Amino acid sequence: MPKTRRIVLLLAAVWMLVGCAVPLTPVQPTVSPTQATLTALTTPVQVSKPNVDANSLQQDETVVVEVNDGIEVPQAGHGLVQVGYRLKVDVFRGSNFKLTDVRLEPGDAIFARLQQVAGHTRVALNENTNARVRLETDFASITTLEPGTEFIVCHDPTALTCIVTVKGEIEVVGQDKVVVTRAGEGTFVLKDRPPFPAICARLDEVDVWLNEMLGSGEVKALGELVKSWPQESCAALAAASAVTPAIAESSSPEPQTLPSSEGMARIEAGTYTIGSNLTNDYHIPPMETELPAFWIDVYEVTNAQYSVFLEATGHAPPLYWPGEDAHPVSGVTWDDAVAYCTWANKRLPAEAEWEVAARGPGPNPPPYPWGEEQDGPNGAAYNLPRTTTYPVGSASFNLSKFGVYDMAGNVWEWVANPYYPTTEEGMKILRGGRYGLIRDMAYRQEAEPASERFVPYAGFRCATDRVQGE
Repeated sequence: MPKTRRIVLLLAAVWMLVGCAVPLTPVQPTVSPTQATLTALTTPVQVSKPNVDANSLQQDETVVVEVNDGIEVPQAGHGLVQVGYRLKVDVFRGSNFKLTDVRLEPGDAIFARLQQVAGHTRVALNENTNARVRLETDFASITTLEPGTEFIVCHDPTALTCIVTVKGEIEVVGQDKVVVTRAGEGTFVLKDRPPFPAICARLDEVDVWLNEMLGSGEVKALGELVKSWPQESCAALAAASAVTPAIAESSSPEPQTLPSSEGMARIEAGTYTIGSNLTNDYHIPPMETELPAFWIDVYEVTNAQYSVFLEATGHAPPLYWPGEDAHPVSGVTWDDAVAYCTWANKRLPAEAEWEVAARGPGPNPPPYPWGEEQDGPNGAAYNLPRTTTYPVGSASFNLSKFGVYDMAGNVWEWVANPYYPTTEEGMKILRGGRYGLIRDMAYRQEAEPASERFVPYAGFRCATDRVQGE
């Protein structure tokens, strides 16, 4: 046998032995780092090119998508968009989404720009790759600041954008205001308004929401969850919970220390509409809010009631004192109001609670306690005293559908827990107007807690979660 042929046969035998001893590693197909694909995890999922009818995907079908292709997931579907191995975007049912740009940047970094037209998405960056994402809605621009960032966005083009940051850090920009949220925080942006300051997210509730969204049953919008969370940072909530056991126990009053239901109206738990179609600095756009059941005083706190508080506590009297017994107390600061409600085993009503009690139930509650018109039935509102207060409950028409009196006019009323952030830290919210200056029930007046301008005309009423016998 010729020498050359023996060498060839020997090499072939060696190759066969090596092949048997060491399994061959499959060769991964080369994927462009900027190539985007769409997979239909659950149908229906549709993709469409500009000026072309939508193409429906079969379950588990994957197609390449190009910049500005439209991705629509009707109410029962779930799509997954991937850009190379660096970026994943879950597009949930009821959503409309676009990839508007994807490109390589210096340092082999990927930049992707996304547009969320409506619905819910979850964006996740690979922790071990260099990628940056900007997601835009009608109301906000959301940009990742760290590798491995994961966040969820909801968008209703008529009302709001909400964001929950699960991992990493993002920057939210709206109306020239910047808010940064980190892992475990959230925010939301209303139409024509800047983003809320970062609030502490309840990620356990988000996990439940995700599981429901991946199912087939009815699920509410993520924005309803985000708006229901306390408008506090995680640090503030942690500080509030760092109390001694004795204080913690006293924060949940025993039945004998609960206030009486006398002189209070019960507002049932439910979904209520707050806000107004008026577009100015004193109103927010309409939105729905979920409230647990609560009780609120039927009347504003009177001078007679406040007198008992002063005698029992030695608290400093208000700016104008004494006043007529049956008239609402006025001249009180926000801190004065908090002190009284605490003494009475109650609290100030949250801003949303106050507005709901004043306007009533339904998807389009009236702007005034008595209805749609500012002047009231037969012009009765114009006949109220214009230079002084009047006895609480004496204007029979000034009554809300929940049986609460005098929420329009008489005195401004302090509230707690604003449902929209104030323009400056430390500012509080007044509601309802005062004598000679009636405001609609969605009107929000910011004021310093001891404002010389507003305190002379400021009073309040109290609220509570429970009463005796519950």
